[in-house]
Amino acid sequence: MSKTHRFNTTVSLGAKSFPPGADVPLGGKNGLSPEEVSKLENEFGVWKGGENAARPDRQAALVNAALEKEAEMLAHRVEEQQKKLVETAGERDALASEKTALAARVEELERLHSEASAERDAFAEDNQLLADRVKELEAATAGEGGGGNGEKA
Repeated sequence: MSKTHRFNTTVSLGAKSFPPGADVPLGGKNGLSPEEVSKLENEFGVWKGGENAARPDRQAALVNAALEKEAEMLAHRVEEQQKKLVETAGERDALASEKTALAARVEELERLHSEASAERDAFAEDNQLLADRVKELEAATAGEGGGGNGEKA
């Protein structure tokens, strides 16, 4: 096994950092263990060198640009949704205020209806009493010989 190895990713060993493609020491006190080498190669792929080595960086740049564009688009959508949320909250508050006013009006109308119903019932009782009294008076007048038409003889 050689004493250095190249990777498709930046490797940090202590205070030193090795860019992709740089020789990274293996073994010993300051080098990577075989398990660490295997882990890095499994995660980032085996170093292929030359043009192939730069390709992941270009692909990453393209992916990064696409992700930034998507993040910008999502930020714009979030801003639009926040504006709609503020607008909807305003409508909700206005409707809640209107509901409160309408509830108070309904309560007032129910009270007035209750009063009018009580007054109507009182008038109905008074009308019945008056109708009964009129019948008594008509019966008394008819009993006196008035001819039943209310004219005096």
